[in-house]
Amino acid sequence: MTERLVLTLDGSTRVCGAALLRPRPCEECRTAEADHWETVARRSETDGHGQSRVLLQMLDDMLRELGREPRDLGAIVVGTGPGTFTGVRITVATGRALSLALKIPVLGVSTLAAVAAGAAAASREAGSQPPDVIVPTVDARRSQVFLGIYEAVGRNAAGDQPDEGVRCEYSRTAPYLVCGRDTLRATLADSGVGSERRVLIVAEHRDLIGADLKGLEFSRTAVEPERLLMGQELLREPAGAGPQGRELNPWLLSSLETGSTAERAGAVAEGEAMRSTAGPVAVAGAPEAVIPIYVRPPDADIHITKMKDPWAEIVGGRGRSGRE
Repeated sequence: MTERLVLTLDGSTRVCGAALLRPRPCEECRTAEADHWETVARRSETDGHGQSRVLLQMLDDMLRELGREPRDLGAIVVGTGPGTFTGVRITVATGRALSLALKIPVLGVSTLAAVAAGAAAASREAGSQPPDVIVPTVDARRSQVFLGIYEAVGRNAAGDQPDEGVRCEYSRTAPYLVCGRDTLRATLADSGVGSERRVLIVAEHRDLIGADLKGLEFSRTAVEPERLLMGQELLREPAGAGPQGRELNPWLLSSLETGSTAERAGAVAEGEAMRSTAGPVAVAGAPEAVIPIYVRPPDADIHITKMKDPWAEIVGGRGRSGRE
């Protein structure tokens, strides 16, 4: 049987991207610290418009490049934000539609988790001392940023290096937040992230995170769609989040390796059946289980509120938290 591929999609930022990945062919590679996945095709477009069309065109181009067809897809992973309201909504809708059309599972992973996974993987590959805290950020517009806080676990007693044979993983310790660019340091302090630790701020560009970064480190990176999958084994997401972080790889590998096409579509079918009898449910792999992460109301809602009450406080101030 033709090896099935995993499609990853993200449109939460000004960079709209898609990638096709396959499991590494040898069992040894999958059990080592190296990534479980290999990127076989990738596309991205900056400041593109009509994202639903762009994402589908990217998929078509990649499949043509590989001589594959849509039926060769075995699963989909989409970036669920936070980010631009329209980009997040279109990406999630595209992933859900493809899941239903192809009868394959779809999973959602936070765009901030993709940024954190890239930073954690880069630190591991460089062989350098890993940071104590990784703070992935995404442009929230209106001079604000969305952020997550991932703290290192797997350290030795001294707290400076992982024990031999133990990789450094990162656990998300707070809900995703939104804050002003110039209040990032204060927001981190409010969340218990002090300057005595080595803190790495990751953003698409330096201007996103304000000027007051004394004592903090900075790494510039764009959102990479393959990082919705690659490097996620280094992250620990809160309990109940479903197959995310280090739970993502086992779920997907099991789905691709042991299930027939019909079995892989089981979560989709189960979700449809339960929805018809018991209302909305969250079954891992079903389209309705993929929920966008907005953190704050969309701009349109805020404008409507301001029209009703011109003195209404703008939503999304310092340290406002969002969905887990």
